[in-house]
Amino acid sequence: MSFLPSESTLRYLERLRDFYDATPTEPRWAARGYRSLLAHYYNLLVPADASVLEIGCGSGELLARLKATRKTGIRQSSPRTFIIGVFCLRVLRSAQLENFWHPV
Repeated sequence: MSFLPSESTLRYLERLRDFYDATPTEPRWAARGYRSLLAHYYNLLVPADASVLEIGCGSGELLARLKATRKTGIRQSSPRTFIIGVFCLRVLRSAQLENFWHPV
């Protein structure tokens, strides 16, 4: 299994990054409400002593609302950074460490 992305994947991630970089950094009321709702349910599902890895966390607002002890967010500021996050998730899954990290 190859973890290296194709050129077309890199181009897609570049366009995706440009899209998200152009969006407002301050979320609107609907987005805040949606993240609040997600956080409520995630906090019911994810133990408080868990580690959470959020890939594509943006401003980190959702991650900040979680009650988990250890939280890590990987923002898609660079396609390579995002790919590293996806790679880490694949490694965690292949090592069957999903009980240690709770992907959001």
